[in-house]
Amino acid sequence: MDQIDTTQLAEIKYKSLIDYLGKSTESYPDKPAFIFKDQPLSYRQFSAHVDSCARVLFSLGLQKGKTVALILPNILELSILYFALLKNAVRILPVNIMLNADDLSQMLQESQTDVVFVWHQFTTLLASATKDSSSSPKTFIIDQAGSADNLNFYQRFSPGSVAGAVRYPALKKDDDALVFYTAGTSEATKGAVFTHENLSCTLRSLWETLLISDMDMVMAVLPLFHPFGQLVTMNVPLAAGATIVLHSKLDIDQIIDSIAKHRITYLLAVPGVFDEIARRSPSLEALKSVRVCLASGALLKDGTYDLFLEKYNLTILEGYGVTECSPLVSCSRIYRERRRGSVGLPLPDIELAILDEKYQPQSPMGIGEIGLRSKSLLRAYLGAESALDASIKNGWFLTGDMGLMDVDGYLYLIDRKADIILKDGFHISPIDVEKVLTSHANVQLAAVIAVPNNKHGEIIRAYVVPTQNDTLNASELKNFCQTQLPPYKCPDEIDIVQDLPRTATGKVLKRELRKRLNETNESTNGTINRT
Repeated sequence: MDQIDTTQLAEIKYKSLIDYLGKSTESYPDKPAFIFKDQPLSYRQFSAHVDSCARVLFSLGLQKGKTVALILPNILELSILYFALLKNAVRILPVNIMLNADDLSQMLQESQTDVVFVWHQFTTLLASATKDSSSSPKTFIIDQAGSADNLNFYQRFSPGSVAGAVRYPALKKDDDALVFYTAGTSEATKGAVFTHENLSCTLRSLWETLLISDMDMVMAVLPLFHPFGQLVTMNVPLAAGATIVLHSKLDIDQIIDSIAKHRITYLLAVPGVFDEIARRSPSLEALKSVRVCLASGALLKDGTYDLFLEKYNLTILEGYGVTECSPLVSCSRIYRERRRGSVGLPLPDIELAILDEKYQPQSPMGIGEIGLRSKSLLRAYLGAESALDASIKNGWFLTGDMGLMDVDGYLYLIDRKADIILKDGFHISPIDVEKVLTSHANVQLAAVIAVPNNKHGEIIRAYVVPTQNDTLNASELKNFCQTQLPPYKCPDEIDIVQDLPRTATGKVLKRELRKRLNETNESTNGTINRT
């Protein structure tokens, strides 16, 4: 009997995102894959655009070994280019459209980007990012109205643009597919490189967790350049044969209208979106089609959770993710017990542990750093192969987040390891203080950081964004905290500000707050400030 080739068996188990899209197109050819600006695009039409685009890109030399950056908002062109590039085994760099020129320049140089597809409104940003570069990438400007020196997307990539057969490369599981840059909430950003197998494992794990089906209408309001928006609101629904209702901008009133108009069943968003919906408190009729809500990326207010449960009979599922194991690590389930305050159970392909100082798994309810193992974990950090090795101890990838797990495996977040405040010998989680601040009726958003102090080691500084048109008093807030927190956890300094620096998914960039504090040399003597 011949020996079985285990390598071939492994390849049989692997399916690329292109395979999943092909299966959905075969099963649901005339069903809308997308609805954008109220116009449907069927699976057959979407796949035809992807194939035509892939053929043109191939003819332009965008083949295996190339890197292409997409600087695009939530538009259909992004999705078409994304799958066309994957089909050609091209590595994709999705770019946060809110980046500054310096950060964009760093990304393009580190990734050795060959070509950029850029929305016409971001050409000035790209020009600033590449002005000092010795070799700028070739640029295609995407403009729905057409462009004199570049292209109108649907004219250039229409069916029949390239005649003859195209021999697409075989997609190998170990080939690079995507580069996601970490959010950099606590440290410098790094490019996380993912293979086709990473994406396939992630898709299967998310699909099994979220149970999205061909009957679902999925709202896509999160930016598709972000892992959560891209993998959860685009890739999984397309694999499942669902319909994606795509929004190009975050407009809460339009989102509420769209939920009712398109009978949205799956609402996936950052907590801020749910907070805004709760603030408007639409009618029960407006949200009656929704069966699942999932929030990830930041703190969900208790008041928001309670309103959705009491008024709409909807439990907002909460999840936790890290870019390096993009995008979800744990999540509450619609078919399992939900425990308030928990970010749920690990996804099927992910093993979690709470590690002690020697990087050994702790027993239940022990607090430590969250470690993980998964086939979805990144292949490497861009240009720094050794950086990933340094982040793995005893076989566990170190997330930099502190947490605990109960006896049933439910995960509870404590805070970022680097954000824990050490005041008078007490370890204080900023999340505990932020929860109290945001429970105040006149507080929209809060962020707490540690500030070095000669007397206490560190003190607590809170930045608070008030609700619209509200006159919020810092002394009043401190008094409020004193009724809710032990004295050592109460903020020593409170600044009331108009906004906070945030990532695309709403995470506050605390490193920016620390940077601002250092630059201004503000007082750290325990006074209360107001701006």
